[in-house]
Amino acid sequence: MLYVADLFLIAEMDRSRGTKGPIERLSKIQWQASLHIMGALRSALMDVIDVCADLLPFPLLINKVTHRAAMRLATLPSSHPLTRHICRVAGRYVK
Repeated sequence: MLYVADLFLIAEMDRSRGTKGPIERLSKIQWQASLHIMGALRSALMDVIDVCADLLPFPLLINKVTHRAAMRLATLPSSHPLTRHICRVAGRYVK
């Protein structure tokens, strides 16, 4: 479900509104999956079901995935073809 999330999902920040639509739709899918995992009723609170199913709340999961991708790009060796591009955009906000 989060295969290319670091490319198209942007968490809400001070400078941008983020991608609320896709995040809400994927959050609903996670809610349905956690209901099936736990066998809970639809009236149960989403946060409680996520805790019982040992899942992160979806906005935190998005932050974790994008942070992991940023750290992988930041730790590339200097011989990697993407290093030049990453160093060029490291100091500015990219839409």
